[in-house]
Amino acid sequence: MDIKNHTTRNYLWTFLRKYKALAIIFVIIPLILNVACYFSIPFFNNAGSSAWLSFWGGYLGSTIMAGVTLFVLHKQLEQNQFENQQNRKIQNNLMLYQIGYDNLKLFKEAGNYFYRTFSYNNLVEIVNVFRCNSESPIILIKQEFANSVEAERQSQLYMIAEPTKAYLNLISEQGRVISYYNTVLLDIEVITSYLNLSSTYIRQNILIDKHSSPVLKEIIAKEFQQLNDEKPKAWLDSLLEKRLDVVDPKFLDKTWDLITKVYLDETLRLKTLLQSEGTDK
Repeated sequence: MDIKNHTTRNYLWTFLRKYKALAIIFVIIPLILNVACYFSIPFFNNAGSSAWLSFWGGYLGSTIMAGVTLFVLHKQLEQNQFENQQNRKIQNNLMLYQIGYDNLKLFKEAGNYFYRTFSYNNLVEIVNVFRCNSESPIILIKQEFANSVEAERQSQLYMIAEPTKAYLNLISEQGRVISYYNTVLLDIEVITSYLNLSSTYIRQNILIDKHSSPVLKEIIAKEFQQLNDEKPKAWLDSLLEKRLDVVDPKFLDKTWDLITKVYLDETLRLKTLLQSEGTDK
């Protein structure tokens, strides 16, 4: 109760300070009239006591009513202004929620596409086409490069409103995965491009192939003496197997963990955004 009275007094004091000029006028007018009567100024003394009593009663009543009306109106206007601010804040939060929710859907779709694209199993499938079917997997390789470009494009479309450390780490990790995957994919393309070529041609060119990564160059150097003139395809199969052996099958795990964390953090932030202003649907 004391707190409520204290709040009311503060509000009244604030009201009087805001309308102090009007309050001063209401106080000065009766003082001027009183002085005029005291010093017997003509006209002011012509009225009888009953007339002045009626005047003072009406004046004081009107002053009090005007003050109360102005006070109530001022308080109502401030209340309306506060409610309007709250409504605008709620509407703004709802708009931010909808934008964030739409971005989160894009983020989820892009994350799933990224995970499907940069898969160790995709690399194994390409290698198996070459080893088992003895045919060039160039169509699959080109499709993988196209998927890689699309996955990178999608990962740049979404934006989290409040980037967290996990989100920034995810961007960095995605860049590393794309580079890593494309390097392996290009090495596979280099090896498979020598299908149906003679051992002599392979021997003359594969060591200096400018598209090979340092990892592949090292593998080729170690296996170079094993190149069989009668079975170059078997040697290429062996290169592919050894190139896959040095690929970490779990190279995408950290990325997926970060995608999951960012998704959960952003979901919690959006939920909190609604609950903070009572806008939870």
